Amino acid sequence: MKIQILNDQELGELTGKCVAQEKAASRKLLICLYEVKTRRLYSDWGYPTLFKYLTQGCKYSEAEAMLRVNAVALMGRSSLAKEKIESGKISITSASILERGIKAKEKIDKLKVES
Repeated sequence: MKIQILNDQELGELTGKCVAQEKAASRKLLICLYEVKTRRLYSDWGYPTLFKYLTQGCKYSEAEAMLRVNAVALMGRSSLAKEKIESGKISITSASILERGIKAKEKIDKLKVES
């Protein structure tokens, strides 16, 4: 398809469709990665962690891989979060930020208990 021949409205419609497809594919990928992590398949495939699988096996950048690792971790932590991620109500970025915040709070709580 030659994008250049589309008029502005057609290009806008196509862009909207592409965005929807990308978001759906991202949600499907997270569901797959959740199952890969649950089964520890990355280990069977020669990677010590899901992060290493994503960076070395799938060629994601470290930042992209970490977003996905954190989102998958949140899915494992909460069935409600898993449902919201799968439905698209929580984005990969939001899920990653939420997971990082939860981990930070757990670390702080642990330090308080040890003091």
